[in-house]
Amino acid sequence: MFSTRQAHAGIFTLAVLLSSVNGWFFTSNKEDPFENDMTKFELYTRQNSDTFASGTGQAVGKNAAALTSSNFDASLPTKFFIHGWFGGSWNWYIRDMRLAMLEYEDCNFIEVDWSAGSVDLNYLSAKQSAQQVGKDVADFVIWLHENYGLNYSDVHIIGHSLGGQAAGAAGKHIQNPKIGRISGLDAAQPGFNLSDPNDTLGPEDADFVDNIHTTLVSTTAMGHVDFYPNGGELGVPVLTWVHSHLQPVYIYTESINGHCDFTSYACESYTKFTSGMCPTYCPTKRSCNQMGYHASPEGALGSLQLHIKEEHPYC
Repeated sequence: MFSTRQAHAGIFTLAVLLSSVNGWFFTSNKEDPFENDMTKFELYTRQNSDTFASGTGQAVGKNAAALTSSNFDASLPTKFFIHGWFGGSWNWYIRDMRLAMLEYEDCNFIEVDWSAGSVDLNYLSAKQSAQQVGKDVADFVIWLHENYGLNYSDVHIIGHSLGGQAAGAAGKHIQNPKIGRISGLDAAQPGFNLSDPNDTLGPEDADFVDNIHTTLVSTTAMGHVDFYPNGGELGVPVLTWVHSHLQPVYIYTESINGHCDFTSYACESYTKFTSGMCPTYCPTKRSCNQMGYHASPEGALGSLQLHIKEEHPYC
């Protein structure tokens, strides 16, 4: 039988344009000072966390009146989530992550909605939009730092698919000092020059960059630590590819509140890992790391392997 998430992924695969209709349907009628911006920011905090879809967060941006009237608190950690191609802030998996994050810690959770650029059958056009989104996010972070005292080290950008590359683009615009962390969730490779650090997500984009790879869309290491659950190929069957491409988001959400620790180990390949040719114990912090939200720069770095279940719960 198909799980709820597989059903959602199947619907997404067969009628992806309906996602935008869903977003429009759930958008509220309240005035939005950023209505004409391609990149929109919706703020959620513990004061306004349990809501459903696009338009129900607090619209924020480089506007002092909007930010002052919101629940934004510059003294708290600030998380940005950037969706991927054909995504939008209405996607159910973003709400799941938001609620898990706000349960775990008091923070500003900002959903970056760039559906005006992502809902585009032309992938290369969407790729260009994602690069602009990265710059828009960086400009907003810099504005928050300069006007409200937000510490760059408290900024954590999480990006899925093209959103992972947008996160990298944002990091490239904020250097000396850098932002604290970027998490790439199956960050897209097609159309990017992986040998050019200026064109792709990389370890230079934040103080700590971690990535999860689950499909052939994202195989190349792009951070200080790169996790390859089940060898990084959870989506070989064509009909489950979209579901597998979304799995890093599910896995990341599941890791936040300790439901799974996803202990990962340094190993040259998944074949060697499953053959028992690599150690699977952690005598020191540098011997392993935790895939997902609790990944740490103090743990093992490089390319790490682990085995997970391919359905929820993943451990």
